[in-house]
Amino acid sequence: MEELNNTLSKIEQFVEMTKVAPKNNTKKNILGKKKTQKGFLSELKYIECFQMIKHALNLVGKLERHIDQPSAPVFVHNLFKALTMVITNCPNPHWAASVDVPQLTPKAIALLESCLQPNEMDLWKSLGEFWTTSTVYGADQESTNPTHTPKFYRQTESSEYPMVNHQHNPAKDQERMSPRPSLSQKPLLMQVQYEFESRNSKELTVVAGEVLEVLDQSRQWWLVQNEAGRRGYIPNNILEPLPPGLQMNRVHSSSPTRGPILRPSSKPQEVMDWLQAQNFSPITVKSLGVLTGNQLLHMQPRELRLVCPEDAPQIQARLEEMKMLLGMGR
Repeated sequence: MEELNNTLSKIEQFVEMTKVAPKNNTKKNILGKKKTQKGFLSELKYIECFQMIKHALNLVGKLERHIDQPSAPVFVHNLFKALTMVITNCPNPHWAASVDVPQLTPKAIALLESCLQPNEMDLWKSLGEFWTTSTVYGADQESTNPTHTPKFYRQTESSEYPMVNHQHNPAKDQERMSPRPSLSQKPLLMQVQYEFESRNSKELTVVAGEVLEVLDQSRQWWLVQNEAGRRGYIPNNILEPLPPGLQMNRVHSSSPTRGPILRPSSKPQEVMDWLQAQNFSPITVKSLGVLTGNQLLHMQPRELRLVCPEDAPQIQARLEEMKMLLGMGR
């Protein structure tokens, strides 16, 4: 209940901000030059608000039997009042319909279908499938549906990564949705464009630039496998096709290893395991094993020469190789 109250409070604050915020982010000064207007709310902020509203609807659906004074339908009506006001003040009314994460749960959808007023029902239906359908994985809808709890930020904070509701490119979307190759064909490799943090055991945490193998793309959340062999679901629209050059490099490289993998999110122990797997000297492993993956991947050649002069050239070569695989060398 506390989470619901906090979310409702954030939504209310944003609604008040939309009442006074300019719809255009620039205006001309007396010299005719454009300058950014104060108080302008970015697309990302509107997207985050729409995500909070969907998240709140999911919470109300989950807590319906435990909510009283006011009842769950009252919460729903208030949320739709807020949704109407935000859409009315939004510079682009289509932003709301583009918000695909989180999807509404079956309980939330059942609640909306039972209590929405005609005008609210019309608004809900007009927002399209991202608001009116629920992702279903297998027979057990609730236990196997990967759900996403959005991260919420204060107005002065910035997101760690753009929410997965980025602008869609129809050509790239079509490319992403191309049929899965058969087992006799090359594996389908895709590159992560935005960081995603798993919220349950069925999802997979990934970082921008990471290369994944797509195992199942029959649903809106795809089953993928990373270099370490870990599997999980992630939103399909944070992936892009692997660049042809990088695809070829991976095809002609040696068979994929299932040993330690170095990536920006690696912790010091994982970095140490990777260094040991590369057969670097004990001194090098000890010196660099205290770093995170992000710190090691961003070390400059001169820094490597100072810390581990004997292994510096080999380490630099392996780091450049890993950067290429992670898409950090572009």
